[in-house]
Amino acid sequence: MRRPTNNTVNVCLFITTIAIALGTVMVDIAAQDRQSPPASRPTAAAPLTIHGDPADPTDVPAELKKIYARIDADFDRHVARLQQWVRIPSVSNTVEGRPAIWESARFIRDVIVKELGCPAQIHDPGLTDWGAPGHPVVYGRCDVGAKKTLLLYAMGDAMPIYGREPVWTHEPFGAQLFERPPYKLVMAGRAANNNKGKDLGTINALLSIKAVTGTLPVNVIIVVEHDEERMDLGLRKFMFDHPELFRDADAAFVHGGNGQMADGRGQISGQSIGCVVFDLETSSGAPGFWLDPQPLWRHLKMITTLLNEESSLIKGLERDVLPMSAEELAYYKREAAAPGAASLEESIRLRTGVRVTVTGTWSGNMAPGYAGNYRPPVASSKIDIRYPPGVDGEDIVKRVRVELDRLGYPDVKTNVVGIVPWSWANADTEIAAAALKMFRQFGVPYAAPPKGNFMPVGGTYYGPNYLFAREPLKLPVVVAGLGWGAGSHADNEYYVMKGDGKRIYGFAGAMKAFATLLYNWAAEPATPSSSPAGVR
Repeated sequence: MRRPTNNTVNVCLFITTIAIALGTVMVDIAAQDRQSPPASRPTAAAPLTIHGDPADPTDVPAELKKIYARIDADFDRHVARLQQWVRIPSVSNTVEGRPAIWESARFIRDVIVKELGCPAQIHDPGLTDWGAPGHPVVYGRCDVGAKKTLLLYAMGDAMPIYGREPVWTHEPFGAQLFERPPYKLVMAGRAANNNKGKDLGTINALLSIKAVTGTLPVNVIIVVEHDEERMDLGLRKFMFDHPELFRDADAAFVHGGNGQMADGRGQISGQSIGCVVFDLETSSGAPGFWLDPQPLWRHLKMITTLLNEESSLIKGLERDVLPMSAEELAYYKREAAAPGAASLEESIRLRTGVRVTVTGTWSGNMAPGYAGNYRPPVASSKIDIRYPPGVDGEDIVKRVRVELDRLGYPDVKTNVVGIVPWSWANADTEIAAAALKMFRQFGVPYAAPPKGNFMPVGGTYYGPNYLFAREPLKLPVVVAGLGWGAGSHADNEYYVMKGDGKRIYGFAGAMKAFATLLYNWAAEPATPSSSPAGVR
């Protein structure tokens, strides 16, 4: 049975992944009434837009059609603006990237202030909850006197470039443009897809909207963090210190909509799986000769005993996982029946299992060609545990300490890097309805979401969504959009500028989709959210 993998990669002494799934009883569920409509999008022979996307929707207000035309006219400027941002190597997990982190913050602040015409500031969050310094947060507001206020989230940090040998076929921060069949044009570069392309696309859309109308359909709070790849440490600190800056928000739109699925369908999400990252360190106190006890061997035994799939720690955590609702299970069955989809068993295992990844282990001298005899005094591993709803990150840390002591490793040190609590997706909200309407307007079939709280199929990533969905804000959170990219957390990352003309939209289509969603939401009568996304 194939095990799920984690995107995190490290060149290290060894990398091991343990994936565990909780058994789930299957029941028959009646068909749901929230099915995706039949695909009504234009065929390959139908007229395309000037940038190669299927024809624009026609059942939209005349003002929105003018905005579509402006996005097309502004396309080259929007692409150039993205190239400028991608060329800033704002890697958040390395010391070398920190100067560029601030350069990125200044860049996006200037876009908001000088181009969008809204006030914005850069905030230094200082030391975060687990002792690490936070990276800058850009906070801007576009108050236009509208009835609704959207919290628009973006991230400006990037993943590192992995590997001792070059594996990229292009400059990682070059933002080169070229054809990559079946796509007519892509932008290659670290963070082009994850997530500068998608996030800047939303701000680009605001620029085109304002150029046509002189205003915006809703008030917008723009928050851009530079710690997303560091468990949102700085944003968490900033929002906990300044909750008053977000209290008037009515909904949150996250990660630029995150684009289409690989088969071209749309999807509603908005969840965050839970995640805790911590270091485990085994030490002998002093280096010695090869005949002396070696901390590394003891460390490896400790790791495999503590975190194997049959360990009491993992089994205990999985007993806390909340079961799937009948609606959620029926949705998983529908998705498993889609062509090329993962099996129902695998999808449920991802949804209900606690997954452990050893993202790196270090000990001794790893210099190439080194051959001298040396017993390293310390061995250390970084542990990443992803957990479903029902499990608590702080409780995981406590249980790890208890298990280490019970197993005879009281000397092993633990150091918590960060904790990201889980939060649900929920499509029973006005902004989710606006997103589903957008898919229908564009003729894009979509994965019909279930009623109530749920975790999307394959939605195993963590993010800042809990900061918006849980206390104190308790906002509806939606992630939904058009567009496509690949290579996040890997090599040769790219984001599609001009799509395949059939299923996958390009950059212009992604911007038009966000503008359409925004207008749909603005037109909906304001009512309280029907279902919180924090707890079931």
